[in-house]
Amino acid sequence: MARVARSESKKKKQRGSFFRRFLITTIIAVFLLSVLFAMSGNPFEDIQLPTFAQNASTPSSSPALSAPQQTPQPDKATLDAYFIDVGQGDSILLISPGGKTMLIDAGESTAMYAVRSVLKGLKIKKLDAVITTHPHSDHIGGIPAIIRSFDIGAFYMPDVSNPSASYSDMVSALNGASLRVNYLSADRTPTIEWDENVTIEVLSPFDDVAYQSVNNYSVILRVSYGGTSVLLTGDAEGDGVYSAEYTALARNTADKFRCTVLKVPHHGSLSSLSDAFLSAASPEYAVISVGSGNDYGHPHQSTLKKLENSDIRIFRTDKHGTLHFSMDGEDTVISVVQKSSPGSFFANIGEGIRNIFNKK
Repeated sequence: MARVARSESKKKKQRGSFFRRFLITTIIAVFLLSVLFAMSGNPFEDIQLPTFAQNASTPSSSPALSAPQQTPQPDKATLDAYFIDVGQGDSILLISPGGKTMLIDAGESTAMYAVRSVLKGLKIKKLDAVITTHPHSDHIGGIPAIIRSFDIGAFYMPDVSNPSASYSDMVSALNGASLRVNYLSADRTPTIEWDENVTIEVLSPFDDVAYQSVNNYSVILRVSYGGTSVLLTGDAEGDGVYSAEYTALARNTADKFRCTVLKVPHHGSLSSLSDAFLSAASPEYAVISVGSGNDYGHPHQSTLKKLENSDIRIFRTDKHGTLHFSMDGEDTVISVVQKSSPGSFFANIGEGIRNIFNKK
């Protein structure tokens, strides 16, 4: 009996020691995170929108990376596209000339700080539409928090599932909010009704194509206002006859892809942006949404070289932060909203932890 008593006493001491270490570690972690927040600024502060713009005659520090320059904002109704710095992932906010709002993707779950910061800074309380391009965590991870935090008018996604925790969380949030899902495809929904002055065309995916990967089920949208437009591509790829880019080009006329601003597919990966797709899009500006120092090698040098050789101005969220493109139907003004954000910091931490356990 004495041995048993000593053994139980030893176990209690070990448990007590473990909990003390856990408590101390937690306190230190909270302290360090508080310091980082203090250094980075409050992620929920209102965003101050500076008046910067891209001037084609202004030289940049690198031929492949554009530097926004100061110029007055145009005093006209505009289509505004915010490419939010969520680290390694995508999140784009659109605001129509009539004030309609649309969020396309929301990065990883850890990116909610960055996304909410932009929405709060713009005093947005309702999202007239939310679209997920495809069910990978770096695009839908933050969607459950968005569903629970904002009034949503319409929800759109491609008709493809993914056996992942992030997809399950999104479905649970949709069910909890009793939010109806509208499935997008170029066959069933060739256009999206949003603002009477803005045309949104769905160029991919197609119902009868067995795409070679979940990435290729990405919704490709062309959002146009007057003579200006944005081509949004999710993680569409161009490698192979069953890729999103190949089938979209084969089933649409080339002019459908012409755009002012191209969101470079799949974070500028090697398998993204085929020569034919880039030629059809022929953008003035390219935006690469990507995390600094990511493990995937995004963006790939070959993709950057393609853009550079085509004299396309390149903007990157890992270099510039959150970017704002304001289009009045004729001209485009590019602003740097935030050069860095606490949200992207946490997104990169989350991405690093996720990479340890599950390489995508």
